[in-house]
Parts: sequence; C-alpha cells; structure tokens
Amino acid sequence: MGRAGTPVGNGDQRRQPLDGRELGTVAHVAIGELLAAGVHRPTAEEIMKLVGRHRLLQTVTMYRQAAKQKLVGAVAVYFRFFALDEEWRFVGAEVPVRGSRFDLVFEGTDDRVLVDELKTGRIQTVEERSAAEEQLRRHVAAGAAEYCRCFAGVRQLWLGAPTRSVWAKPDGSSETLTWPEGW
Repeated sequence: MGRAGTPVGNGDQRRQPLDGRELGTVAHVAIGELLAAGVHRPTAEEIMKLVGRHRLLQTVTMYRQAAKQKLVGAVAVYFRFFALDEEWRFVGAEVPVRGSRFDLVFEGTDDRVLVDELKTGRIQTVEERSAAEEQLRRHVAAGAAEYCRCFAGVRQLWLGAPTRSVWAKPDGSSETLTWPEGW
C-alpha cells in the first residue's frame, strides 16, 4: 500500500520512469534527428535543447530529469567519440531490415553501408551479454543479406563504456575499436 492507503503500482503508466530500452530508442531517434538536420558536431547547447523538447520524454513524469541527463550523456558520447565524417551520409534511424531494426544506417561515398547499433545501458548478467552478442550476429546477417557486397558491417557502440565497442564485419570477424592510450 502506498500513501494514504492507495495501492502501489496503480497502473498509471505516465508515472513510470523511462526504462532502458525506451531510453535507447529515444537516443537513436534524437541522434538521427541531429544527423538528418546535417549536424555532425553538435554543441552542448544544441544537444540540451533537443533533449529538452523531445516528445518522447514529455510523457515521463517520474525521474524526467534523470532521463534527460542520461539522454544528454548518450547523445554527447556518440557525437564525441563515434560520429562519422562527411564521407558517410545518414540514411535513417530505427530502420527495419529483415526481422531486425537497425538503430542508425549510413551510406558511404563509395556506396558501402554501415550500421551503428547503440547500447545505452549496462550488461549485468551472462544472459544479457549473450543476448547482445546474438543481436549483433543477427544484425550482421541481416545487413549482409540486405546490402550484399556493399555492407561494411555493424559498429556495436557502448555509449556507457565506449572502449568496449566493436566493429563486426560481414565476414564474421570483429575488432575492438581503437582508443587513445590511457582509456
């Protein structure tokens, strides 16, 4: 029972905090909005304005400020460490392809296609790690089937732990993205 005898969890979904999966979706959409507008190096002010007015955060009533903070951090990390140069054209966010949904899709000037799979949360269990690895395998297979020889692979980008990020290639190999010494 909650305060004054009211049941806890009364079904009011608007009172729920944003869960990790929803936060990831909002991050994909927010990053996609900036990229679609041609913004490749947003300022802190541009990121905060986008997050502050983002429609998907307007329904969150509990922990709204915490959700905004997490989203600002995720967007800033993406653009600080992972944004591609102008050689890559943004194609779309949340792109459905062969039973998968690609977070961000880019096409290079040489017609190669690259997918960014963004991870905004933490992996706490063996099952979560296995699920992330399986999702990466599915994305590589779907990308190779959809884009054939033009497919350059999937970058699985851990926004909360950037040094764990990998590039999975269509041939099944993968490599950890490189970082400056000391990271």
